Amino acid sequence: MDIVIQQQIIEELQSLHYFQLKTVLQFVRFLQNSKPQTKQDSLNDGLINSLSGKYRNCLSGSEDFARRKSEEIALEEAKWKRL
Repeated sequence: MDIVIQQQIIEELQSLHYFQLKTVLQFVRFLQNSKPQTKQDSLNDGLINSLSGKYRNCLSGSEDFARRKSEEIALEEAKWKRL
């Protein structure tokens, strides 16, 4: 790591209060435990974002799905009663 950046971080930390320092420590630990994003992860994110944008208006909420499914079941039951 660049020494200048380390020194800047240390200087900024000097002025923080106890609770702010705890938050910074939690964040640093989070960064240490998180895996770096790979090229494949980036490609997957791009694919997901492109599909989400393309089909955003086609997706429905769970209430709409449940309503359509109920209608479909009612149609199937009526069809079987006729046979």
